[in-house]
Amino acid sequence: MKEIILSFDSVLREAKLAETNKDGEAYNFLKSANSSLKVLEDQYDHDYLVDILIDYLTNLNINQPGARHLLSMLFRLISIDNYSDLQYKLVEQGVSETEIESSVYPAGFIKVLSRYIGSKRNDIAMMSLQYSGKVGTVTLRKKCLRLATNIKKASAIRSYAVLALTETPLTDVDQANTILEMFYKEKNKQLKTRCFEILFTEHYDGSELEAKVLKKYPKLLSEYEYLRSFLDLCDSRHEKVIIDVSKKIKLEKQPDDILRKMQRNKIIPRDLRRKCDAIVKMNVKAVVAEINENYAGLLIHRDSGFSGLWVGHSGIYIGNNDVIHLTTGHDPYACHRTSLTAWKSSGSTFWGFRRDHRHNVNLTQAINKAWEIASRRTKYDGGHNNQKGKWFYKCKKRHWWGGCKKRVRDYWEADCVGFTENLYERSGGNPTPSSYESGWGWPLTVREQRDRMQLVSK
Repeated sequence: MKEIILSFDSVLREAKLAETNKDGEAYNFLKSANSSLKVLEDQYDHDYLVDILIDYLTNLNINQPGARHLLSMLFRLISIDNYSDLQYKLVEQGVSETEIESSVYPAGFIKVLSRYIGSKRNDIAMMSLQYSGKVGTVTLRKKCLRLATNIKKASAIRSYAVLALTETPLTDVDQANTILEMFYKEKNKQLKTRCFEILFTEHYDGSELEAKVLKKYPKLLSEYEYLRSFLDLCDSRHEKVIIDVSKKIKLEKQPDDILRKMQRNKIIPRDLRRKCDAIVKMNVKAVVAEINENYAGLLIHRDSGFSGLWVGHSGIYIGNNDVIHLTTGHDPYACHRTSLTAWKSSGSTFWGFRRDHRHNVNLTQAINKAWEIASRRTKYDGGHNNQKGKWFYKCKKRHWWGGCKKRVRDYWEADCVGFTENLYERSGGNPTPSSYESGWGWPLTVREQRDRMQLVSK
């Protein structure tokens, strides 16, 4: 036990030192400390580690630098899917949510998450909120709703609180109506879109609320953000709406992520899906013409523009002054398109366009895969546990006894540098050696990827 506590202490010391020195890379990744945590996971029983870690976090200052890395370890050790199935089964049996909290999850786990949601450090609070959405118990739901309604101005914390509620069973009608009221009053587009999403979750019967919102759907769904969410969440109940919308929008003017969502949606008439497919293929051909002329398909890197939190950022340039990247603060569309101008104008230092000079990368394929990922629901992995990407699933159909019979993809999680590494590896490249991504080399950093690639132009 002493060795375990000493490893936890080393994480806090390294994080405090890194923050004092204002070294973004050191704080964000804490390579030596995180590697020691991985060693513990290999050496000790996970249930034993969970108990010790919960006790340690319970008595730790919630604003302590480094707490984020310990929270990340805690979530690595706990398989949420297994607990979720048991949780659902008990709900079906009529067990109260309060009893479920105390009997399903490890003792103190919910209390720890609830505590750290209140951290004054954005990175810790945002990670806790992200995990709270996955767990979705009554205590965490109330805490998220309180944050969402009490914080008046748009902020990252409020945004993540609302996002957590999109994944949480809103069984209370009053809570659902509170979200509907927020939807009508909210001026911030990102928050408003997330309130919109809650109305289409499958966790509660929101048909009446949906009807109120969709009454104005022709105007609402003409906007990119709402259309993107609606295409992800709609089902057979919304068949008339989605068919009407898909016939009215001008397909030629839609970005590739919308067209790919429509391609996959079986509710949309087949002839319209074929049109979407044809436009996507035409757009891919157009990309080929950009490859040699305007650096399309090359990776780009920059520093963060501020110290003490993030090491830097990476993305893929897709031509026509556009970039696809995966970044924090935009869940569930962490992977999205932005302009190169905006990407470079955040007060940061642009490190240039780079190529993987050791391999023959199919750049057209890399761009195509970037668009494919951007057309899915994606989340930023703040703990760097799934750097190069991992699919998370939700239960679509259950057995009569409560266990999950059929799971479907819910969202894809990665971090920025893992996203770009993944694109190139799936297109014939490998910018950084695998040793950088596991063991003592984990986690891979933006600067490591940058330094292993050849600079083409700044």
